[in-house]
Amino acid sequence: MNKQAPHGFSLVELMVGLTLSLVVVLGLFALYRNATRTTFGPGGAAPSAELDAQLNNGLLAAQLSLQGAGFGIASASSANHLLLLRDASMAVSNSQMTAASGSTVAIGAVAAAGNALLWQSNPLQASASSAYVCQGLYVDPQTHAVYRLEQPSCSNLAAQWSGGQWTANTLIAPDLLDASQALSITVGNAASCWPFGASANASGLATVGKVQVILSYGNSTRDSANSYAICLPNFAS
Repeated sequence: MNKQAPHGFSLVELMVGLTLSLVVVLGLFALYRNATRTTFGPGGAAPSAELDAQLNNGLLAAQLSLQGAGFGIASASSANHLLLLRDASMAVSNSQMTAASGSTVAIGAVAAAGNALLWQSNPLQASASSAYVCQGLYVDPQTHAVYRLEQPSCSNLAAQWSGGQWTANTLIAPDLLDASQALSITVGNAASCWPFGASANASGLATVGKVQVILSYGNSTRDSANSYAICLPNFAS
């Protein structure tokens, strides 16, 4: 009885097997690289989610601050206690800002845009104007960062906005947004204005305020715009 001698894989078979294994490994590596790039790369899911989260949190803080504009001031008006600036520029030093330049924009029936909005309030409801506080929002034209500003003991906004020291808190970090996404501030008198986007027609109640602020920006989705309309209930005009 003849026994067949055992034999293994031939050299050709080994080379074919190694080649197929290499192709599979390279394919898996390419899939992993593409998945990582899609998730963590520029414009990926992770940085986009971080961007949108910071935008939402920053703009929520901005809206809450704006709701206090004019609070505690008798006959608060946009002419005396609200200031919109165009081409504003501020120097930054250790969380302190000093207004270097900017031109004031009249607030009226036709909505106007700017990159800084400053206002007064009287949180302690004191009788003396020396207890007034000045606050604001500032969009840096270079880095597109958004800051919340505050200046205590601010009795005259028109005189004190320039040259005074403002404490700055970052709402949207520098260089997080590009020029197409940068926040814009638009202010004007509105015929019907309600806080937090409520509808006067739906509620059947009288209009609360007539000064409206619109914050517009682009989120992580390219060519998409978002805007928040904020009513300032403490201003009659």
